[in-house]
Amino acid sequence: MGSATPGGRDPPEDVEAVESALTVAYQVSLLRDEDRPLTFRLALAPPSAFADESGPPRGVHRLVFTSARPFTVFELQKLAPAVKFARSIVGASVEGDHLELWGILHTGTRWLQVVRGGRTPPPEMPSILMVHVNGPGNLVVSIGSRTLARLYGGELTIPMMDVFDSKWLSSLFAQVRDEVEVLYAESAKAAGGWPAADMELVRRLGQSFVRRVISTIRAARHGGTILIVPGEQLQQMCDRGLVEAKYHFADSEPRRRFKTLVMSALRRLAEDHKGDRAVIGWDDYEASSAVAEVDEGILELSQLVSGLADVDGLVVMTQRFEVCGFGGIVSGKLKDVGTVYQALDLEGCCRVQEATQGPEPATGRRTGSSRP
Repeated sequence: MGSATPGGRDPPEDVEAVESALTVAYQVSLLRDEDRPLTFRLALAPPSAFADESGPPRGVHRLVFTSARPFTVFELQKLAPAVKFARSIVGASVEGDHLELWGILHTGTRWLQVVRGGRTPPPEMPSILMVHVNGPGNLVVSIGSRTLARLYGGELTIPMMDVFDSKWLSSLFAQVRDEVEVLYAESAKAAGGWPAADMELVRRLGQSFVRRVISTIRAARHGGTILIVPGEQLQQMCDRGLVEAKYHFADSEPRRRFKTLVMSALRRLAEDHKGDRAVIGWDDYEASSAVAEVDEGILELSQLVSGLADVDGLVVMTQRFEVCGFGGIVSGKLKDVGTVYQALDLEGCCRVQEATQGPEPATGRRTGSSRP
């Protein structure tokens, strides 16, 4: 299930220790601290798995207690409020025939970039067993960044698929990346030659933007809907009354700000690495200080879009991430949809049919054909 932990046993091999850790973590998740729900992260690994000299933002700051504490519900309940979920981890390990709490790991918030978007890489972590307690009875178990299982609402589920890893989603925006590649080539020619640009960088920028929008909407706990349509079809859909928005934005550069920011990032990286790179890519973007303002601009644009989603109705965008309007609705005389398909894999090759009116009429029939 995972590679051996440096300086100690592979946590998943010690079944009793894992069961004990999960049992205690679950019990603590049901408790409160001064009427506040308890959320925390727990790492099952010895202190030797972490370097002394490491620390945020690229590493993990290890603080070891002079005397280990017992791994009990009471002790973890009292310790958890001091170890903030977003920034720190409770460290525990197996000693002899029992678990004990040996200290605290401070990671900073970069690890959240994996799901929330952004250019900063997460801190380096060994492949250790992690337990995330997100709320009452809500546990996520992982090896490093790879999720193994989740317990939520009394139901145990397998790792959720990340749609951003699918091929079909990437292909929907291929034409947009081609347009950016042409614009970059024209700018490079006019500038007297730049390094080639890896279009994976453009894909990652788009993914980062959407992740930030989604995470901000989720954090607001209000909900929201983003409708992304092909730019060449938007006007036709509006003319036919299929998409209506209460608030429309004028067709000018501010509506297309994301494209402006992407081209600005590519130009700055190209000038920064002119003569010392054959190709510029995502690693260069992560490491460059020249694009800090551009990255902040993408962050602010994502905050703007997520804020528009607070208004009832759709936020309407094109595949180029043009912000066209908000407070929208999808209308038209459409046939009732009695069943839908839930994808069981990233590409939708394996599906299960479900009824829209409830589980009783569903056939539960699996199919291995292509997506409908």
